Amino acid sequence: MQMKSLTIPFISTLTALIASSVSLLAVTDEKPGKIEGTANPEAAPSKDTEKALLSTLKYPEGVTATLFAREPNVQDPTAISIDEKGRVYIAETHRFDRGVEDNRRNGHWTADDYALTSTAERLAMYKKHAAKKPLSYFTEFSEKIRVIEDRNGDGKADFGQIFADGFNHPLDGTAAGVMALDGKIYFACIPHVWLLEDTNGDLKSDERESLQEGYGISVSLSGHDLNGFALGPDNRIYFTIGDRGYNLKTKEGKHIYGQYEGAVFRMERDGSGLEVIHTGLRNPKEIAFDRYGNAFSVDNNADMGDEARVVDVIEGAYSGWHRGHQAFPYFTNLIYGTRRHYTNWMNERHWDMDSTQRPQAILRPSGWLTKGPSGLAYNPGTGLNKKWDNHFFVCDYRGAGSAVIGFRMEPDGAGFKIERSENFASGMLNTDIEFGYDGKAYVSDYVGSWPTHGFGNIFTFHDEKELAKPETKQVSKLFAKGFNTMQPEELAKLLRHPDMRVRLRAQLTLAKSITNREIFIIATADSEPITTRLHGVW
Repeated sequence: MQMKSLTIPFISTLTALIASSVSLLAVTDEKPGKIEGTANPEAAPSKDTEKALLSTLKYPEGVTATLFAREPNVQDPTAISIDEKGRVYIAETHRFDRGVEDNRRNGHWTADDYALTSTAERLAMYKKHAAKKPLSYFTEFSEKIRVIEDRNGDGKADFGQIFADGFNHPLDGTAAGVMALDGKIYFACIPHVWLLEDTNGDLKSDERESLQEGYGISVSLSGHDLNGFALGPDNRIYFTIGDRGYNLKTKEGKHIYGQYEGAVFRMERDGSGLEVIHTGLRNPKEIAFDRYGNAFSVDNNADMGDEARVVDVIEGAYSGWHRGHQAFPYFTNLIYGTRRHYTNWMNERHWDMDSTQRPQAILRPSGWLTKGPSGLAYNPGTGLNKKWDNHFFVCDYRGAGSAVIGFRMEPDGAGFKIERSENFASGMLNTDIEFGYDGKAYVSDYVGSWPTHGFGNIFTFHDEKELAKPETKQVSKLFAKGFNTMQPEELAKLLRHPDMRVRLRAQLTLAKSITNREIFIIATADSEPITTRLHGVW
């Protein structure tokens, strides 16, 4: 396998058959319409119900699908994460179109919205237009984080409860990103990046801290959210936001501002050291690292004839998008424009890999793949057969054609290209995919398009032969045990483990002490696999 130079320093089923289903959260920016959810009245699915749900799915030969959980333990899921104990945390939206708004449904404030420069100004705008929508409208419903767990080991969740709620401030956006990491929960919900913790073991958050506030200056288009998260090889946390903009001060007092564009950020685990890495994005949905330390995101199209893009995330890069590219052609009358015209995003085809007119200061995308990119993850190296080695998996949420697509990136000059892509799973309204430490792929299913309705599924996909392998079984045991309990000699061996999550945690644990320097030097030897050598360098 050719290694690409590092680009980051150290671095539902039944309703899925409804062709008119349209995602407003992750998919499209077409004019939204009211689409009713499909009622699933049974709290615990019968075998017949489970069989019917699974019958709508398509997935590779040799893979087994299981209905892991459904309502009431899954409701309107947008993102999922699995902790070191195998518990699944679900970011749920209960405010979509009920507090989380969209300019296409609120023409009375659109001109004001384009002028906003801070979240405080957005709140003032709501107050200005309170005759149409009082502030109480924006606080009636709350976003939530739910935690579910398989406690009897039968492969299905038998426990669930709300981990955290109360995210119903007028400025609060969609619950669109969650990550469990070493006993803490990171939560992306405009205008905050939250750090939540359960200190007494009852699986309910009793401590919460806003690491930053100031994301989501404008209302803009629904779904252009704060998304997250990924742990990088530098032990920093990476996340993204759509073009609703940001205006905030870091913990160190640095001012970070971008009024009309989306971006990629990184920060230390405690929220310090916040930096903007990559700008000029429209609606990037998540970020994921490959085993070589290269980071990628998936950016949505503007429904102007452009394409959704896979983006190679590079520090300092600019991808060319500005919200005016969509405002001038489509919202001219709402922002007091004098004429309708197309901008350089289309005229110079900034979104096109092969454009000869795109300014060289704008980074070309790495490929076109989806119509409605949502969750993104990378195969960690255990649990799936060799066919899916070195593959990313993206949830393409677009109604009846929704699918989880596996794709592989390969070096292409100074950048990348999509070397192959293939559907991994389809037949559900998939919003996110994550790989559990048990070797299974977990996929959230929204079930009934974006008006909130209280339904949802989580499916798992696994390969029995791969689960039986010792190295796959070892992963969950290692994470349950905890890497801090291991001796340096044991951690050194884990730098060669086939699962990149194990290698990274071994690296980060060893790096806590300078006395382990020799282990890293040995790991960089020419005789070692390239992945082990990289962890030695990092």
